Amino acid sequence: MRVFSGGAIGADYEWSLAALEYGAKVEIMSFKHHIRSVPAGCIIRELSESQLSSANEVLMAICIRLNRTFPRPGSTLNLLRRNIHIVQHADAVYAIGKLMSDKRRVDGGTGYGCEYMKIFKPTPNLFLFETEQNEWITFRGETWVVEAPPHPSTFECIALIGSRDISERGKVEIKELFK
Repeated sequence: MRVFSGGAIGADYEWSLAALEYGAKVEIMSFKHHIRSVPAGCIIRELSESQLSSANEVLMAICIRLNRTFPRPGSTLNLLRRNIHIVQHADAVYAIGKLMSDKRRVDGGTGYGCEYMKIFKPTPNLFLFETEQNEWITFRGETWVVEAPPHPSTFECIALIGSRDISERGKVEIKELFK
């Protein structure tokens, strides 16, 4: 199993740690001047400016869908571009985060990766541990349903993303998922 994540503190770190303990190959997508929190054993793949920029068109489409403005150049833009690279080759996305008030979209930077799956994958395998409800939900068609996700080993290549602010319950859910 091949795993992509972002190397940030919080969910990214916990995901990477659990995947490594499971025996997966973990690749961290990063970029110049990115402050990382990466467990030993991960492979760090630093994206060039050209690679980051290649995500702009997709990022614009996601911004429109999320009703958000395209970020100004800088760290936030690069983090969102990196998120596109994390999810684009994945067969499935496992995320830790919260739904927005419309109960359809995921909040924060994690939402960009989730929306990518919805827009660009014909049958998205998209699983979210919803932190306000403390339950796993799965994206089906046009809605989220309460449903436990399959074990990550079900897929050849997965993306693991999520909030920097992860609760103890979120950490437990990540560990349990990889058992």
